[in-house]
Amino acid sequence: MIRIAAAQEESDPNGWCRLRIEGLGLSAPRPVELYFKRGGERQPFLTEQGWQQAMHWLTFNDTRLDGADLVLPIGPAQTWFLSDVATIEIGLRLPGSSAEPESARLAWPKIILDANARPPAVVVPPPAEEAPPPAPAPEPPPPLVADTPIAPLADPSPVGRSKWPWIVAVIVLAAASLLGAAYLKHWPPFATVPSAASVPPAATPATAPAATSARVFSEDEVRKFLGANPAVPAANDEGEAYLKAGHPDLALLIYRYAQRKGDAAAAKAIGRMYDPTTYSKTTSAFDASNADQAATYYEQAAKAGDVEAEFLLGRLMAKGLTSQPDGVERGVVWLQRAQQGGNSEAAQLLTQIKGGSGSGN
Repeated sequence: MIRIAAAQEESDPNGWCRLRIEGLGLSAPRPVELYFKRGGERQPFLTEQGWQQAMHWLTFNDTRLDGADLVLPIGPAQTWFLSDVATIEIGLRLPGSSAEPESARLAWPKIILDANARPPAVVVPPPAEEAPPPAPAPEPPPPLVADTPIAPLADPSPVGRSKWPWIVAVIVLAAASLLGAAYLKHWPPFATVPSAASVPPAATPATAPAATSARVFSEDEVRKFLGANPAVPAANDEGEAYLKAGHPDLALLIYRYAQRKGDAAAAKAIGRMYDPTTYSKTTSAFDASNADQAATYYEQAAKAGDVEAEFLLGRLMAKGLTSQPDGVERGVVWLQRAQQGGNSEAAQLLTQIKGGSGSGN
């Protein structure tokens, strides 16, 4: 299993960073082929011209060994496109090797870019459509010509005119009969109209429940949300909603936005994703825990006065989980600060630490 880390060191020019790949077991540097895949479903793979839908491998020949780790530079051709990505999946294969490609997921660091080295935008024009052939002109309709002349209507005869008085009389008698029957049978318009009190009130139809549409959690929705430059508290609420919905990668995008604005709660949330004592693949955007990274984010929140972050940082370091030589001593100091801030868990852990050191004497 490989592990990949990315970082921009002080000696690296703007727009450049270094990938460090562990676990290859190489005895000499070799060229590698990498793919870069971001989250979401729309154009996830990085190419020389930007993001596209199909998988794409990029070749890197400038590699060197640092101990057992393979190190290679990544330049503006990639960092410009990766600058707005929070987490990235990197796949690796060795040219000419029959081994299956391996992959690792990592948080992409903030890279200082070089504005003069920005790759030109590549616009692929849509395929030209052939103009349809002109429609033929409609043929004029044929003239209306009668086959035989139409004879004029004949004047009504005197016999026909003499029937109209009888027809009118029959209609009047029929109408009178219908009115008489309606009066006797109480048909309308002679029906008795019931009073308003005798009419039972009509049942009010139950109001149908309003249809609620399921919320969409996607990378496009995150970019729309962050594009509106939301306030930090709203960003933290949104990040928590994405985390609870099972999208830690997208939650990390939102937490990173708030953390870069100096928010302690967001830094603490990212630290929890790294913390070995709280790590879970269902709630973390990373493939593995990393105590040193967790301590970095916890310390940012602790220095801002977050008492819980002081406890989390102190617990991490006092247990000896970080790589700092004086980590345990520094962890005790942070636990003491958390205790002074009213954190009961810090007080309990300090009592355990003192008890353990006393029994050792």
